[in-house]
Amino acid sequence: MVVLKLLSIHILMYVEPHRVIIKSIIFLVFNCDPYIYEKNLSKCIPLNKFEDYLKNLNKERKKIA
Repeated sequence: MVVLKLLSIHILMYVEPHRVIIKSIIFLVFNCDPYIYEKNLSKCIPLNKFEDYLKNLNKERKKIA
């Protein structure tokens, strides 16, 4: 019993994100998470602002080109 209890404390879960590729940018999406992450977990975008983020991204790319 004690051994099982100790093992259950040390079990770690790994959750694989969904990868969404839009205009050569990888976005990571987790189930039941209200955020979308760009490229890695360093840039976090609220899901309700994601459409605006993509529109602004498109405008920035047009300015550069």
